[in-house]
Amino acid sequence: MSRFPIHVSDEVPYILFFSKVSNPRYFCFSNFYRATFYLDNFWWSTVEHYYQAHKSISKICQDNIRLAKSPHDAKKLGREIKVRPDWDDVKYDIMNKAVFAKFDQNHDIRVVLLSTGNLPIHEDSPYDSVWGWRNSGQDLLGKILVSVREMLKDKIESRKL
Repeated sequence: MSRFPIHVSDEVPYILFFSKVSNPRYFCFSNFYRATFYLDNFWWSTVEHYYQAHKSISKICQDNIRLAKSPHDAKKLGREIKVRPDWDDVKYDIMNKAVFAKFDQNHDIRVVLLSTGNLPIHEDSPYDSVWGWRNSGQDLLGKILVSVREMLKDKIESRKL
C-alpha cells in the first residue's frame, strides 16, 4: 500500500496530505491551497493568510498579511509580528472557522473532503508537531478537517429535510 493514498477505498485506513507532490489529490486540505473564501468582512486567498493575520489584533498587521502575495509570505509575516496575548487560547477556533469557510464556500474541494467518507485525515507535515501528526504530533489540522467534514454532512442533510 502506498504511503500517500490516491484513491479512497476499503483498504486505505486514513488520508495523508501535505504538499502538491506528496499527495496531489488531497493537497486541497492544506492551508497553503488557494481557495478564496469570505470571512469577517474580507476575502482571503488561503487559510494560512487568515490564520497568520489573526495572530495579531492590529488591523494594520492583519491587512498586511491578508494582502500577502503567497501563503509562504503570509506565514513569514506572521512570524514577524507581535502575537496577541491570548493566541494559544484562540488559535484552534480561528483555524476551525477558516477551514470551515474554505470548504463551505468552495464546492470543488468540498466534494473532495466529503469523498473521504469516515476515514481519518492527517496532515503529514515533517515540520509541525501541533497541526501535523508525525512524531506523535497533536494532529490538530486533521481533527479539524474531520470535524468540518461532519459539519458539512450535517448541513447537507438538514437541507434535505
